[in-house]
Formats: sequence, C-alpha cells, structure tokens
Amino acid sequence: MSKYHYVIGETCHSSPKTVVIMGAPRGGTSMVAGTVRELGINLGKRLGENHEDPRFLTTERAKILKVIGERNEQNDDWGWKMPHSIDYIDEIEDELRNPHFILVWRNVLATAISQVNRSDTDLHNALQFSMERQSTMVEKAEKLQGPILFVDYDRAISNKQDFVDAVSNYLGIELTDEIRQNCMRFIDPSVGYQQVSSTFYDVQDVDAADYPNAMEAKKVLRQLEATSDNKTFKVVGRHPAFIFRTGKNRPLPEEFVVRFENKSDTPQRVRILFDFDWEFSQNLAHKPVLGPGVHAFRVRTNGLLKRCAVLPPITDGESDLFDVELRQV
Repeated sequence: MSKYHYVIGETCHSSPKTVVIMGAPRGGTSMVAGTVRELGINLGKRLGENHEDPRFLTTERAKILKVIGERNEQNDDWGWKMPHSIDYIDEIEDELRNPHFILVWRNVLATAISQVNRSDTDLHNALQFSMERQSTMVEKAEKLQGPILFVDYDRAISNKQDFVDAVSNYLGIELTDEIRQNCMRFIDPSVGYQQVSSTFYDVQDVDAADYPNAMEAKKVLRQLEATSDNKTFKVVGRHPAFIFRTGKNRPLPEEFVVRFENKSDTPQRVRILFDFDWEFSQNLAHKPVLGPGVHAFRVRTNGLLKRCAVLPPITDGESDLFDVELRQV
C-alpha cells in the first residue's frame, strides 16, 4: 500500500482489463496517462503529448460506446485518458470489461494557475471550475462499482518510485528494470508535456551545410505534382505532403536531418510529422514558423519511426517548399 495514493474496491488483475484515467483539466492526468502507457497499457492511437485518444473527445454516448466496442474487439487490456469522461463514466461502466479507474487529484490552486497560463480565463473562474471538477469526482466515485486508484499528483512527482509502484501494483503489471527506467524518465514536471518511449522524438534546428550528404529514402509525393522545371510542386488534392520512408518495411534511422528551402517571402508554418504505427497525426509533429531560405532540422528518435512527412505551406495552389530531402547525420 502506498503512503500517498489510495485504492478503494477489489482489483482483478486478469485480462481483459479497461483502464480509464480522469481528473480536472490541467490536473496531472497527462503525467499519469503517460506513465500508464510506459507500463504497457494501450491508450489508443494518434496520441499527442497530452496522451488523449482523439476518438474520446466527443461527449456523444453513442459514439463513445461505438469506440469502446471496437477497442474491446481489438485489445485485451486497453484504456483511455480524458478528463471530461468523469461526467458520464458511471452511465457506461457496464460496457467496460473489468474496469479499473484512476482519479487524479492535484492542488486546486496549482491546477487553476496552470489553466490561467494556458487559456484566456482568469484565476477566479479557474478556481471555481477546478473545485467543481473535484466535487464531480467525489460524486462519481461513490457511484462507480469498479476499483478506483486515487492519485495525489503532487506526491507522485515528488516521490516517483512510490507512484510507479502504486500504479503497477494496482494494474497487476510486473515492473522490469527497463519499464521502471522509462517511467522514471517520463515523470519530469520540469519538461512538461512529452512523448513516451514508444513514440519518442526530438527535433533541433541545425545548419544544413553541416550535413551535406543525402540519405537513401523513398520520397512519396502526396497530392503534389512536380512542375516542368522539376523543382517546384503544384497541389493536386487535399492534404499535400512530402513523405519519406525506407521502402523496405524497416524503420528510418535513429538520427537524420530534414532539409528544405522555403521560397515564400513571408514567414510560414511548416509541419514535420512523425509516424510510428503507419498513421500520421498532427499530435506527433514539429510545427515551426519559418521565413524564406534554407532550413534544416536534426531529428533524433527511438529507432521505431516508420515514416516522416513534411507538410508545406501553400500559396496560389503551389508548395512554398522545394528541395525537400532527408540527409545523413
């Protein structure tokens, strides 16, 4: 039993199992969800650094139940993280197989200040909202039939080992040295939002001249078509992109450089997307705003990256980027 985190109800460690992580927005649920992912629980696809499954953004019960049914068919142990799920979770509990709930609690003032820093609300409204969310959590905790792990976020980040032990014991997951190290690395409040080890990437702005050699990779033009000079590209459909992969069903190198030139006269937002499961997502992307000229970014990954895409800004039906390529490190 943890000194700081509390379990009510009887847990059942056998599969299948459904883990649902809830709490107040800006209340620490992302840290908890990332830790649960490091423990090996599938929380969905196309997850960003807040570790929220986009398909649970809806509040429509029919759509939520449809996703639950599909995930039950696809997985034994799975779950999702969504703060607002606390509003309806008791109404759909019967649809969940062996549910294990995690409710995350954080200092109300810290939660409110975090909301103020990331939105246009004021402190009074943020405090009111955070207190209402916690009241809802108390109310729903009394209605739920499955076990609940109450997590103290502030204690979790100050005593990471105790927190990791508490969550792994609650979910019946055996900790290996690698899993524990991944969890401990992930829990870092000084960094803020970050990716888990399975989708890790880091991007740094570099000088393209330092990396002169092109890398062997297959470039696929998606909804782009080279013009007669074979230098610029016109748009021929929605969502144009330059997509790179090895073409041999193996991941891209752990490190490489993305290089391109921007011919626009004004600063433009460029998106560099990273695909770890054959599905691109705006949640896994580097999104710099760049002026005209040559730009290069050194990418470091976990060695599991399947594809990389560069989404160009568009002016008058033509890509503002050209000479888009990958280079060796």
